[in-house]
Amino acid sequence: MYNDHMPRFENHASCSDHDPELWFPQEKSGNRAWSRTPEAMKAREICSSCPALQECLDYSLQYAGLYGIWAGLDWYERADIQ
Repeated sequence: MYNDHMPRFENHASCSDHDPELWFPQEKSGNRAWSRTPEAMKAREICSSCPALQECLDYSLQYAGLYGIWAGLDWYERADIQ
């Protein structure tokens, strides 16, 4: 079954060559420390030069409840943009 909620930029995004766990560190309720772990900071660094950065940001803003790091931003940072 086709899921139209999947990003269409995955094939040219920098994250496709890395462990997905970098972008989905363990969140702790009420604590943003997860978004500053070494893993999350590496994900943010990879995102910063990604050719799909704008597409990823657009996608993450369209689906506001996404967990993890998207376009180099955590949920709170994306919420601030919205």
